[in-house]
Amino acid sequence: MKIGIISDIHCDVTALETALKELRGVDQVICAGDLNLQYRFSNEISELMQRYRIPVVRGNHDTAILSSAGLMLRNSGQIKPDNLTHLRQMPLMLEWPIDGKRVMMMHTSPLDPTGGEHGGRAGVFLPGEGDRLAPVSDGADAMVAGGGTDDNSSAAGRLAKIPNHLLPEAKADVLIVGHTHRTMVTRVDGQLIVNPGSLGQPRDPKRSTLRTYAILDTSTWEATIHGFEQARDTWG
Repeated sequence: MKIGIISDIHCDVTALETALKELRGVDQVICAGDLNLQYRFSNEISELMQRYRIPVVRGNHDTAILSSAGLMLRNSGQIKPDNLTHLRQMPLMLEWPIDGKRVMMMHTSPLDPTGGEHGGRAGVFLPGEGDRLAPVSDGADAMVAGGGTDDNSSAAGRLAKIPNHLLPEAKADVLIVGHTHRTMVTRVDGQLIVNPGSLGQPRDPKRSTLRTYAILDTSTWEATIHGFEQARDTWG
């Protein structure tokens, strides 16, 4: 089986359409999140994801639209009802058993060597990532969700990052992430980690117009990075 992996589209419909044309030969396309851009929603991209039945996890930009700050956009009528439902139903994590391997996809993870979860800085959390926090035990150093230590707060209500080895994705054979817009295929302690980069906002300073995606071959369990040149639009 060949799986096409895309991520971080950020409202660039043209880039998504080009990638889907190039990925016609794969068995399945999956997406590691961030269909949208800040508080800009793309009905076209949502409809393409639904039309092609592309499994997608929710990214931080997608989550922001569902937050209290996104209420005005949600009530504006700009988002079609079916597409808002699609957004609300997007999970934070997806997992598949494939040929005896455990494949997991999420938008970001501290296990990503390219700098997942803002480079792993202590106390920095993505909106909607509360399931990745744990209560702090008495006497432990606490980090509040907004960042930094809070010596004046009680232990109750303080949260700390779950140690990396206890994260659910640490048990996956293949971990697929996005968020950093940096391509990567690597193995860490036997785990294959794949970051396809970004279709909508490429960040390679040497090739600023290269839109990237990945292809995972489950017959060999090897992944490769592919891409195409496209000028950055005004939103990039």
